[in-house]
Amino acid sequence: MSINNFHFTVEEINIISIYKADTVTATVERIIAACDDILDEDIITIAETASYKLAALSDSEFAALSFIPADETEAEPDGENDTNTTPDKGSEYV
Repeated sequence: MSINNFHFTVEEINIISIYKADTVTATVERIIAACDDILDEDIITIAETASYKLAALSDSEFAALSFIPADETEAEPDGENDTNTTPDKGSEYV
């Protein structure tokens, strides 16, 4: 899968940024381990979806991405929560 066509939601990016490690596998393991302590089913679903999407990436694709958490006070200009994931080139969004 090309990382240029990969999409993570703002919520997924926030979860990934919290548990991000040096590799995809380590990041997914951290997210899955954290789900044991999460009581909110919606958050668990978001974490599981983020893990599934991450698992489709190679370590080199993962390393090329920047996961910057969204500020809760920022709103998407068009009101959408879907963020296009692109290689890290100093952009504000993934």
